[in-house]
Amino acid sequence: LVKGLAAAKSPLAVPVGLTVVRRAIDAKKAEEADAVVQEILAGTITPPVRAWLLMLKGDAHQAAGNRDEARTQYDLAHKSQPGGELAPYALFRLAQTNFEMREFGQAATDAATLLRGTLPAALRAAAMLLQAEAAYRANDFTAAEAALRRILVELPQHPQTTNARLSLAWVAL
Repeated sequence: LVKGLAAAKSPLAVPVGLTVVRRAIDAKKAEEADAVVQEILAGTITPPVRAWLLMLKGDAHQAAGNRDEARTQYDLAHKSQPGGELAPYALFRLAQTNFEMREFGQAATDAATLLRGTLPAALRAAAMLLQAEAAYRANDFTAAEAALRRILVELPQHPQTTNARLSLAWVAL
């Protein structure tokens, strides 16, 4: 379907392709998603669409259990449009993947980099929590304490505030 639309130079080729990729990822058909992403990437697309496709490709690899390749795709998505709207989300996914791969120091660094920018509230909260947990697991207790205190100050109404208080006590031990 996507090949036919692309061959006909239809303006629907990219939107349909993105939908097909997302559905393939949701159905855990990573190879199918990757193939469609490659087709779309081979065409003429805008930088934001390229970043989105790279993130989707990372999601496909993540769904297939290939975290190392997912990490590469998230990094490419982040670097493909550093000032774009998707860059923070790509960097957050990169930090999450680093955390899952037990590279806690790198995950904490990625989260700290992410927090230097202006972020939507939900992403900011998730990045702060990830930074605190990653720093703690990297045995950087000073950074973990600072991140947890920052959560308590900046996000006093967040549902995870109680857990942050408890974590702060663990860091003090």
